[in-house]
Amino acid sequence: MTTRTGRRRGIRVALALMLTTSAAGIVAYQPLVAQTESDYVSAFVNSAYTYCDAKLVGAVWGMDPYEGKIQIGMKIVGGYAENLGPLLQTSRNRGYACEWADTGLAYSDAEQLGQLWGIETWDAKARAAGMFTMGNSGEVYGLLGGEGDEQDWHDPHMEQTALDRFWASGYSYCDAKLLGELYGTDPYQGKIEIGNKVGVGLVANIPLLLNESRGRGASCEWSDLPYGYSDAQVLAAAWGMDVARAKAAAGDLATWGRIDVIAAALGHESH
Repeated sequence: MTTRTGRRRGIRVALALMLTTSAAGIVAYQPLVAQTESDYVSAFVNSAYTYCDAKLVGAVWGMDPYEGKIQIGMKIVGGYAENLGPLLQTSRNRGYACEWADTGLAYSDAEQLGQLWGIETWDAKARAAGMFTMGNSGEVYGLLGGEGDEQDWHDPHMEQTALDRFWASGYSYCDAKLLGELYGTDPYQGKIEIGNKVGVGLVANIPLLLNESRGRGASCEWSDLPYGYSDAQVLAAAWGMDVARAKAAAGDLATWGRIDVIAAALGHESH
């Protein structure tokens, strides 16, 4: 068990091992306030609004669905949720609409809906997309036996795209854990959020959000790193300390985004 004193010592060691830190690329994204973006996303996630709604809201302002989520969250947090109904109607009036892929439902769901409605699966997809567009997603979830505001419906293709962007981004599992904790989710969702930000050009916001998560007490441990006990022994020898302290120092380095320092001590290339 790591004591508080040991933890503080580990942090000091980690800071001493950080040879350089850089703020390059940390640029505020306007008009969003990066420090509160997590609050907006959380407000959206905890609301009854759907990905389709986010797509429609984003379309009104020439934004993508992720930014549409933020805009919905901003209105909820700011106390202007009543404006969302008229805004969504404005989007519909301009001809914006959702497709089956925007519902996050599976092919089996379309088959089930087709049977319930007595129509072909293809037609069921079109009808369901139209219902989502008109804000009637709850009826679709109800027919499928689910509660729309309590289940997590995903588009597998979009999810995989976000994960691919995460793996190519250079960010680590620890970073995903920190971002996930900031949003009240898990590391898997943290990976998706990082991938989404990369995809919509909000890469500069990621370091700010990670700092916000650290400021709220989130951190990583040795168990969050892809290394074994023999690696800890190598680090201990390289840093001139015992294995327990080396593990603690590595956890702190990962928390602060310095996996390159760990990789260098192990003789690996950082990714």
